Amino acid sequence: MSSKVKCETCPRLFRAQPDADQHMDALGHWNIQYKCETCHQKFFSPESASLHMNALGHWGPRVQCELCPMKFFNKEAANNHMNSLNHWRPRVKCEMCDLEFLRPKLAAEHMSKAGHWRPRYACQTCDRVFFAKKDVDEHMTALQHWTPRYKCDTCERKFHSQISVEAHMDDASHRKDKIKCETCELGFYSQKYADAHMHSANHRKPRIKCETCEKMFHTQESAAQHMNSLNHWEPRFKCESCNQTFRTRELAGQHMDSANHRIPKVKCETCDEKFHTQKSAEEHMDHATHWMPRFKCETCDQKFATQESAEEHMDDTAHRVPKIKCEGCNLKLYTQDSANHHMSLFNHYGKHHCSDCNRYFPTKNGFNMHFGPSIHIGDPIICPFCKGSHPSLCLLSQHLETESCWLSTHHTTSQPTTQPDQVPTPPLSPTQSDTQSVTTDATPNESTLYSCPNKATCTLSFPTFASLLTHLETDNCGIVNLSKPPQNAHAGREEAVNVV
Repeated sequence: MSSKVKCETCPRLFRAQPDADQHMDALGHWNIQYKCETCHQKFFSPESASLHMNALGHWGPRVQCELCPMKFFNKEAANNHMNSLNHWRPRVKCEMCDLEFLRPKLAAEHMSKAGHWRPRYACQTCDRVFFAKKDVDEHMTALQHWTPRYKCDTCERKFHSQISVEAHMDDASHRKDKIKCETCELGFYSQKYADAHMHSANHRKPRIKCETCEKMFHTQESAAQHMNSLNHWEPRFKCESCNQTFRTRELAGQHMDSANHRIPKVKCETCDEKFHTQKSAEEHMDHATHWMPRFKCETCDQKFATQESAEEHMDDTAHRVPKIKCEGCNLKLYTQDSANHHMSLFNHYGKHHCSDCNRYFPTKNGFNMHFGPSIHIGDPIICPFCKGSHPSLCLLSQHLETESCWLSTHHTTSQPTTQPDQVPTPPLSPTQSDTQSVTTDATPNESTLYSCPNKATCTLSFPTFASLLTHLETDNCGIVNLSKPPQNAHAGREEAVNVV
């Protein structure tokens, strides 16, 4: 990098400005540019020069007197000097003579005493001028020197006021007739007098014409009375079939009803037959089944006149499109019940997800009941045989029923005689499992089914007790009611066990 910054005194070059500043500070090579205004001492900066002049009073005088060449340090000292010696430069001049004054007030006093005011207001007729507007107004009023502004309509005479010109035109009959009567040639000065004359003499021209004859009327009411009395109204309503016209809509309707001249306007949706009213057209289409098909099959393009026929067609041909989507997979089902059964069977519910277990629950009640196991708010359930911990009662049952516990096979008893639709005794609570043995068969009979205790609305059966507990925990049938999660693990377990 080449050297670019030069010292202000010596020819030495530096790479950066800070290096040059450090060099000039050390050797005093700064270029002295600022001088004191009184003595000739020089300084490196304006701040140092100002500090020097403030301390020693070396500021130079800047304000000069307006007459003499004397200078002062500030405006106040100069004003005191000019006031004491009257050295102010005169600024206001007399309007007549060449005298000048320092202030407008002194000039006004001089011109008032000497009469040196220049007259500003002139009379409109004579050449006399006045100093004040009030004086010239009094002069023109006394001598009638106002310039006349108002002119007569007939002669060329002018007047000073509108009242005087009005009086002149009335006395000399110089008013021009500006408004004339519509019938006679009589003229009037105003519209008010012309209207009064035409009303009293009935000289208004009739403007409203009869729709049939050529008679004219002054008002709409008189024309209507005439046309009503002589039936001179122009026909306005035409028959839809013939060319006959009628003066009212009622007469035209009576004619078309009696002569059957109404044109049918409502068309059948299938055939070309037309009807006078919508009701008759609907009766025809109901009797002849001529309704246009409006309801389309969800699969094929076939259309039907009623929704019932479309439903029957889709049921017979299996053309229904599944519309209810599973919340977990992309499968679509036809009814909500089948969708609920599918999501309950495969745990595909998309709402109320437990992140610890990675499980989904269809309702908030089932989700709250799920929080009863010890994995969430309590201690785990200990297997009475292998002493393994399990987060929920259903998982412990599954552990025992599927022979996952290798010690439970040595403690099994005879197969329980459980009939279908009969709920067995659930496993013992964790407090009892530590001191007592469990009489549970690790391999349940295939013919054994555990039915849901909610026989009013639920008819499901389960091959294992663990699946029954899962069904109750997910709250598919709504038999267990928990508005909020249980307070401890035992409360959630006892709720499910008490239901069973």
